[in-house]
Amino acid sequence: MTINTSKRYFFVGSQNRVDEPKDFLTTGKWRLGWFDDEDNKAYKTALKHLKNMRAGDFIFLKSTFTQKNNLPFQNVNNRSASVMRILAAGIIKSVEADGHTVLVDWFKDYTDD
Repeated sequence: MTINTSKRYFFVGSQNRVDEPKDFLTTGKWRLGWFDDEDNKAYKTALKHLKNMRAGDFIFLKSTFTQKNNLPFQNVNNRSASVMRILAAGIIKSVEADGHTVLVDWFKDYTDD
């Protein structure tokens, strides 16, 4: 795969207090969260990234967690490893003015294999 340097790539969370990937994929949206809590410091930080998103940029819906077993390498010390799973990929169609919503054309044939 060749990386297009004229486009930006955003890795975004799949949770807004509840796990929402299916909703995101069926509605063609991604939502930043912190609804009715826009004074939250974490929201303000994340909003800066949302404001940098543009139509045509790539977006990847991710899930992060730790795991000890079934890793793609030997875990001789039995320690937890950080894992990021890409659940979906798409192209941003537009960013809504509400400070929360991004319209996305999610790739229908994406798999995390």
